[in-house]
Amino acid sequence: MALPAHLNKRHFPTLPHESVIIDASYSRLCYAARQCLVCHSNKSIAGYVSTLQHLWTSNTSNSNHVLPCLCVRTALDLFLQVKGYPAGSEVIMSAVNIQDMATIIQHHGLKVVPVDISIDTLEPKLMLLDSLITKRTVAILIAHLYGRIINMDPFISLARKYNLAVIEDCAECFCGFTITGHPDSDISIFSFGL
Repeated sequence: MALPAHLNKRHFPTLPHESVIIDASYSRLCYAARQCLVCHSNKSIAGYVSTLQHLWTSNTSNSNHVLPCLCVRTALDLFLQVKGYPAGSEVIMSAVNIQDMATIIQHHGLKVVPVDISIDTLEPKLMLLDSLITKRTVAILIAHLYGRIINMDPFISLARKYNLAVIEDCAECFCGFTITGHPDSDISIFSFGL
């Protein structure tokens, strides 16, 4: 789908594409949809998990553990359950994200502290992060937006300075197995849209 005639790419310099193209045949989409509705045995699920773990760690520098979850939101919920942060703790997150991510954080009794993003780079404004960190801050959630991959190094350095967890939301930036999240993030969560 092309942009309307009165708009062109100069109006949206940060958007990399005019439209989204699903690179799959109709039969592959139908197969994927059917697989979502089929009950699988524990043996076949173990095979899927093993295959995903192999795909995620072979031919990459990723030596981290891989845990397939239903979706990014499920992975975030699981991470927060495991961490067990005290109620009232704060999680700084990109001001642009889906509402469900904030809802999950709040469900755990945590406070969402939004950080503005730069319209030019779509990165959280690093200079604002320092001023948002308080003694109640426990984590920083950085979202790679609209396919734009952020250099995580300065965010991880800042988080380590304050002993904060780094949650890397990669739901919008999956581009194959060459980029599997920053190795120093506490968790990198991906989604594949199905």
